Amino acid sequence: MGRNSTSRRNGVDREADLFFLIRQLDSIRAFRRINTRAIEQSFQRLYQLDLWNRIKRDVESIVLFPNSIPGLEKLISITSGLKQLFPVAILSLLLSVIIKFGFLPMPNGYIYLIFLLFPLAIIGVFIAIDLAVRMRIAAFEKEHPDTNAPEKEKIKEAVEDLLEKLIVEIRPKKEKASLYKMSLYYNDYRRTEILGDSVERVFGVFKRSYIRYLTIPSLAKKKKHPAADSRKR
Repeated sequence: MGRNSTSRRNGVDREADLFFLIRQLDSIRAFRRINTRAIEQSFQRLYQLDLWNRIKRDVESIVLFPNSIPGLEKLISITSGLKQLFPVAILSLLLSVIIKFGFLPMPNGYIYLIFLLFPLAIIGVFIAIDLAVRMRIAAFEKEHPDTNAPEKEKIKEAVEDLLEKLIVEIRPKKEKASLYKMSLYYNDYRRTEILGDSVERVFGVFKRSYIRYLTIPSLAKKKKHPAADSRKR
């Protein structure tokens, strides 16, 4: 019983890592800023470091590419700095709530106002700059559609390899493919079915030029090539 439960747990872990990698690599093709260390760790858990090593330079090339767009490197460094302040901002917000409900004595009015407004200012500035960065990248990609084309193609092939591995994992369960929905930026992968699409929104409000495709793995078995059938006859 313990062995079976361990096997099921490992199977679920593999599915989670495969899902994660498919979505992350697809996002990288769309110039999303991704933590490559987390990607490498997922490849390690899947014992697929050979596949990671095959695309590592391509991934890093795309991830670092926005820094080469004029004016973006400074904005990206500012957003990184603001992220470092998030823990302080959260602590400041918690203190303002604790003070508001009387769990701590009310300090000087100006100090309380700082506790309250500091996190809002940090988050507001971060959202504004991050949105500007995303819009600049989207505009640049629209003007230069062939940017990093060879790298994107290699990552696409890696995603298709991972989709094949995911299908191998989930097919024996004989579950509905609709249980394995993914929202992807690209609709050009083999072994996928597109259920629909929608325009991406930033923070659920601002529309972007990117379309997201609601996708499921195609669990149907591969069709045999006609030439192979003719050889058998």
